[in-house]
Amino acid sequence: MARVKGAKNIVQFCERRQIETTATKDILLLTKERGCPLTYYNGLLNNQENFLYWIANRHEQLQKTRNELASLKEPTPRKGPKGPKDATFRKYKWYAERLLLLEAINNLEVFYKRTFIALGNVLHEFISAGKVKGAIDAKVLWSLTDDINVPSLIFENQLFHNIETINEATKMLVGKIRYQNKSHITRCIKAVFQIRHTLSHNSGLVTDIDATKFKILRFEIKPNEVIDPASQNLSSAIFKFLRQEAKEFTDWLRSSTIEFLKGIRTNPGLQIPASKKEPLQRLLGGDDTIWNEIPWV
Repeated sequence: MARVKGAKNIVQFCERRQIETTATKDILLLTKERGCPLTYYNGLLNNQENFLYWIANRHEQLQKTRNELASLKEPTPRKGPKGPKDATFRKYKWYAERLLLLEAINNLEVFYKRTFIALGNVLHEFISAGKVKGAIDAKVLWSLTDDINVPSLIFENQLFHNIETINEATKMLVGKIRYQNKSHITRCIKAVFQIRHTLSHNSGLVTDIDATKFKILRFEIKPNEVIDPASQNLSSAIFKFLRQEAKEFTDWLRSSTIEFLKGIRTNPGLQIPASKKEPLQRLLGGDDTIWNEIPWV
């Protein structure tokens, strides 16, 4: 079997029969949080922000150490830079920041997906198959009562990087939508997803079509230039927005779920088992006072 030149121990991809994986707990850049989707997402954002801080701090320490050594060895300063080069650091820091911004937005999609799957598992018996959007197969799946994770089958293959898909999911689960047309929060979420599209599909280059979409959302942007997450603290501002919106979405979904269940309770013959309280509280947060509004049985 042919070997990759310069890397004798690397098996060429087309010669492989296995895609390698590692246990999540051993991927140290991922969060150790294993609670609700909001906690997990916040943990990922914390790790990403800590990584950017670490590489910046490491560069500063390397410069300081190199300068101290130079002052001991060379009383007379020489021309030229000393220590790690700032231009090289800025180049790779920008690259890392761009990748982390894309990952943070992608993980917002995962946050929605994990939330809908978990909520669907708890509310499954209270939602009729007629409310399920999609092909007839989805409606049939929702009607199954065997030991099958039906919400996972329904939501796992959906892409939650657009407002319409998110709204369809919440309307199906709790009968309400969060992202209303022309609202400020909807405009910002759409802009974030457009940034994701440009970073992912155009390598950050703003095409004329991309620029038009941003302008429709009332964001000015220069076409034929590259989105710069390091300029004017753009990535920091987006990180802050993502963190806040994930929290507010969870708070909104908690209130909507309680309202939905209180409405279910008014239907004759329907009861809400007290066993539902703990998983809902763990998923969506809130104290006993809030969840005790529901007439558990």
